[in-house]
Amino acid sequence: MDARRERWRQDAIGEIVRNTDAVTITASGKTTVITASGKKLGDVSWGGEKQRLQSLDKILKAWEALPEAERKPGLKVDYGMADPKKPFVEPPANALIVRVHNRMFERDGEGKLRYTEPEDFAEGEGRNGAARLRESAQDMMWIPENEWQAFIPADAKKGQSFPAPPSFAVRLFRFHLDPERGLGEGITFGGAKADAGKLTCTVEEVTPAVVRLRLEGTAKLVQGRPDGKQTSYEAALLGYLTYDGSAKAITRFDLVALGDVTNTPRGVRPGAHPLGIAFQLVHQPTVAERVVPRGGRDGVERYLHPMATGR
Repeated sequence: MDARRERWRQDAIGEIVRNTDAVTITASGKTTVITASGKKLGDVSWGGEKQRLQSLDKILKAWEALPEAERKPGLKVDYGMADPKKPFVEPPANALIVRVHNRMFERDGEGKLRYTEPEDFAEGEGRNGAARLRESAQDMMWIPENEWQAFIPADAKKGQSFPAPPSFAVRLFRFHLDPERGLGEGITFGGAKADAGKLTCTVEEVTPAVVRLRLEGTAKLVQGRPDGKQTSYEAALLGYLTYDGSAKAITRFDLVALGDVTNTPRGVRPGAHPLGIAFQLVHQPTVAERVVPRGGRDGVERYLHPMATGR
């Protein structure tokens, strides 16, 4: 669960989050390991691979030191009642769940993309967190059923082109083409409108069983900052969507955005640097993959229905 969302619940769920201190007060995230009975074994370190393995080793030893009765599979524990008026937020029925990866890159002397190194980041927060920041940051995306159905023409013909559903495009621009992911809790382009980019769907294949679409477009997102500078992300978009007619389901949804961010949030990378964002359909989402997307943490309805504001 997203412990930060649930910490202030006045029920058993909120109590166990507070008792185990399972939520960070910063934006860098936190993973806490607890037993089925609610005993905290430790936090997983974010300091780097060596520190992460050391913390996991310490947690494992704490687990092995517990009485056997607390380690048996199937242990049933009554934590108390959950507040029925505050259910966990779940993805809408039949919504697509898409995993999102943000990764910062750099270019070599020949202009080719390469992974970042510590010296690519500014002194301070960027350089100190380089080991973590060079890895991909993760988020989830929800695509409601009525929206993904709108991708599929009623009488699809090869070569047919049409714009992506406007609500999908706005959600993508506002909440997911975001250089803030992995850096902080902010949303950089939360005021983006539908004209911030263009995403066109083209039917590439039609058979009695399958409809395959190519998604292609661009986005140009700009946001002013308190220091008078601007953060921008100008990216090309390319993806593919496959619809299984017999199952009446989307079986593939892949999308990639690649372009330059100017003035990465929090000052970790001044100037222009490449950022890649990849989207991939999750076929059998785990409990962890059903967590609320960052864009919906402060208002799920606003996230799911971004056009409702009339912007």
